[in-house]
Amino acid sequence: DHYGAAGWLQELSGAPVYISRQDAAAAQEFWVHEEVKGNTGALFCAHGMPQGLIDGVLHSQRKLLPYTRPH
Repeated sequence: DHYGAAGWLQELSGAPVYISRQDAAAAQEFWVHEEVKGNTGALFCAHGMPQGLIDGVLHSQRKLLPYTRPH
């Protein structure tokens, strides 16, 4: 399944969830490391996204984090 629903699916079913090393590293970068979120916001800003929208996207990402765990 999609990484974003892995924690929810695992909690619901009790099934183990597996991920490749490469995808696990990418997920750590995207979901765990705070500096990546800052870089993401800076990237959006550099390409003209309004700050309010950037804040909303980053807030939504933070709200999704609990659904990716346990992983």
